[in-house]
Amino acid sequence: MNEDDIYGAAVDLVATVPGLVIGSGEGESLSLGHLPFAGTLEDGLYVVSSRLAAHYRALDTGQWVTCLLLEDASGCRQIYARRRLLLRCRPERLTDADARTATFAMLRSNFGGILDLLEGLPDFQAFRLQAFSGELVLGFGKAYTLRGSALRTVEHLTGNG
Repeated sequence: MNEDDIYGAAVDLVATVPGLVIGSGEGESLSLGHLPFAGTLEDGLYVVSSRLAAHYRALDTGQWVTCLLLEDASGCRQIYARRRLLLRCRPERLTDADARTATFAMLRSNFGGILDLLEGLPDFQAFRLQAFSGELVLGFGKAYTLRGSALRTVEHLTGNG
């Protein structure tokens, strides 16, 4: 696979996986959550989160978060070779009314009317997660780091350190 094919596989995973696992903090303060998202590697991943969520503080204060996108297990041939993308992201709270409205609209087009309810709740805030680095696994011996602008710089990972 060349770099364009590998990057294309990452783009495809982002386009087909409806939700991500988000992690923030470390050690005893580690928190994990799940967020449906919309967006692209280039433009960022758009999410909404409740102030009640364990990961909200990290999002609201712009702390680094880690996001995991996983291929549907029912569609993979070998569970140990499940396609996955791990992203290191910096969150940005979208305080501009137009940006917030656009985020809810993107999510509404993917996930339906529940977003009408969430948009009306004062504790739900909109965020853009911009990825700065990532690791993509496409199968056994097919693991890559992604860096640079829109994560287009690809390097093959090996077990040699």
